[in-house]
Amino acid sequence: MSDPALWSCGEINPSDIFDEILNEIKERRDFLEEMTQLGLRKRYLPEIQCQISVRLKELEKLDKEKAQVAYLIYGL
Repeated sequence: MSDPALWSCGEINPSDIFDEILNEIKERRDFLEEMTQLGLRKRYLPEIQCQISVRLKELEKLDKEKAQVAYLIYGL
């Protein structure tokens, strides 16, 4: 993802990164829903689940408490 060292320089806002990762998760869930409608869920499910899992771990690294709230809100 991005370099945490840049955060202290004010170049990257951790909150923006958090929101970006949430959007990436939503995009993957939407993609999986589209594939389900096309009858292709089984083909993509393992890869998409893995990608979402990686992003969830990134959220936890940024802000564990905020990540848990996101899990509840977005049903992750």
